[in-house]
Amino acid sequence: MHDEHDIILIDKPKGITSFDVIRQLRKKLQIRKMGHAGTLDPLASGLMIIGVESGTKKLDTYLQLPKVYYAEILLGKKSDSGDLDGTIIERTPVREPLHDRDIEQALDQLRGTHTYSVPVYSAIKVDGKPLYWYARKGITPPRIPVKEMTVTEVSLLDSYASDAYWIIKVRFAVSRGTYIRVLAEAVGAALGYPALLANLRRTQIGPYNIAHAQHIEEIWYTQDITRISNTHHMIHTQWENLTINIKATDIELTDPIRDYIENKVTRLGKFLQSQGGDIFVYFEIAETAHRNNEETYRADCKVVLRGKDFYASATGPDYMKAIDEVKEKLYHTIHQSKGKEASLFLKGARALKKLFRFNNQDS
Repeated sequence: MHDEHDIILIDKPKGITSFDVIRQLRKKLQIRKMGHAGTLDPLASGLMIIGVESGTKKLDTYLQLPKVYYAEILLGKKSDSGDLDGTIIERTPVREPLHDRDIEQALDQLRGTHTYSVPVYSAIKVDGKPLYWYARKGITPPRIPVKEMTVTEVSLLDSYASDAYWIIKVRFAVSRGTYIRVLAEAVGAALGYPALLANLRRTQIGPYNIAHAQHIEEIWYTQDITRISNTHHMIHTQWENLTINIKATDIELTDPIRDYIENKVTRLGKFLQSQGGDIFVYFEIAETAHRNNEETYRADCKVVLRGKDFYASATGPDYMKAIDEVKEKLYHTIHQSKGKEASLFLKGARALKKLFRFNNQDS
């Protein structure tokens, strides 16, 4: 697992742009200085390296790293963008079954370094404008640049008929700047069919692996006891089936304060751990500006057990009162829940009420 405090590994979902990831993280972390080391199209999912604060200075280094992709290629269709997001411009049904040995021979032709034309829907600039600008306006660009792309490893994972077409699943290890859409079309050409990229997932960038990435919705609880910026402190604790993540914003985490918050939240998690299943406790405490310029604190707590979420939020004049209030709200949320989980959580909710008592005897 990576231990660099100024980068975040994100598992991007399908359907959003790479900049959407940055936009959401800026809002969650309240950090403006942020960038990424390599775009993923909306069609694609998988690993993104996000540089935060000083980490943005290292993004060009990450851009040079090789990458690993898992691709799904659809034989028999061609689109103007090279993937399913584009307009289909050619259809040729695959009427004869394809044999794996023929597909593997076509894949073998991709190994090494070859020169390909870049996709017309790409950010490569021609006369000061990205190629996608010409494509979206229906204008033929002055020229289509070519570039070298290197495939270091390629392996066939699966192939099968899909209606009148054929699906090929492939693992690619490639150099920087390699367009998998282009490789998909090249595979099709070698087999005598039009082709497009139907699905894509990036799983590795250099030494960074998707196994260590987080989903965007988890990201306000990230990294081991460190500072992502001057105002964000993170505490991460993990046992066999219990994960606790605590974030403190604009609060100086002195040892007594940190120990106090961590102790209360950990005791909650430890109790819920006895209920079985995987448990996640996400907790955030933040100092905010009151409208009368008085300090106030906001506490958020979410408990996830067996896939069900319980969430509460509250404010108070100091961080202990804010936690006390969020405890009460979380208790009522759990108590009023419906379904078979309600009885399971009820005992935990009562314990939660005890765990967050704030008197000198409860330490």
